[in-house]
Amino acid sequence: MTSPVVYARRLPGRPRRCPYDVLVLVVELRSSGARLIDICDRLNVAEIPTPGGGAYWWPSHVHRLLQTRDGIQFLDNARGEMELDSDHRRDLQAGGKGVRGT
Repeated sequence: MTSPVVYARRLPGRPRRCPYDVLVLVVELRSSGARLIDICDRLNVAEIPTPGGGAYWWPSHVHRLLQTRDGIQFLDNARGEMELDSDHRRDLQAGGKGVRGT
């Protein structure tokens, strides 16, 4: 009988190299339903350099940024806030005070 193989769980991604405000913008756009290419277009029009210092954003850059530890955490937090907002809205429509007590 062989012993089971145990895999060590790695933390996803690596620390980000881009400014905080760029990550927030990318997460806000993605959590609102923007496609990766749409996010790239917005960043390219604003002439924001890539984390590696490049001048042009590709969807793979945005995807990798969202896969960093901070990107995953920010995206999860943004999704959680959206769920709270939808619960709050649904409760208010039903005549309650809302999830947040307002």
